Amino acid sequence: MAPVAIPEIETARLLLRGPISADVEPLTAFLADPAFTQYIPKTTIVRTPQERAERLIGLYQARWEGQPYSSVGWSVARKADGQFIGLVGIENDPDIEGAEIDYRIGPPYFGQGYATEAARAALRYVIEQTDWDPLVGYIVRENAASLRVVERLGFAYTRDVNYLEMAGNPPNLVFDYTMVAGYALPRARYVRDDAPYRVMAR
Repeated sequence: MAPVAIPEIETARLLLRGPISADVEPLTAFLADPAFTQYIPKTTIVRTPQERAERLIGLYQARWEGQPYSSVGWSVARKADGQFIGLVGIENDPDIEGAEIDYRIGPPYFGQGYATEAARAALRYVIEQTDWDPLVGYIVRENAASLRVVERLGFAYTRDVNYLEMAGNPPNLVFDYTMVAGYALPRARYVRDDAPYRVMAR
């Protein structure tokens, strides 16, 4: 099977591109940092940070393999130096009644607006290229920075939900936070801004 052509997206400071094997090393460092994993569900399956990084990069690559695809995902790199700084994507999951946005920026790059910039680009791509509706996000309330991201993107709070229960209580998944804040952005309420954005087909 021919490799999937993953579209690249250029923003003011970032390049959203297909995940590659070279991303494993910096992602391994992120996954070894509790600040990066604090608000993410964990598995009871024992894996090293490198094994987890390899698996995560593979999962993001695989998001593009289904046609038509039901999820998208990119590695996020700085345009200035090509440095890998995290991952962003959206997964259209019928079990959670919406297309869930996710963004994972490494601790060295916290507090610089990268998560908002990357998530804004992923959101615009999905709005323009799919019919997924609504777009949703599920955020641990203690994760104030992540709450600010979805609110800046126009998502509105809907209700608190039990995340593991909503996901069907997978047997190998554990989460330190039972309830999370649910946010939604119906397509009809999406407002495109004038932030730099350019899709480059590969």
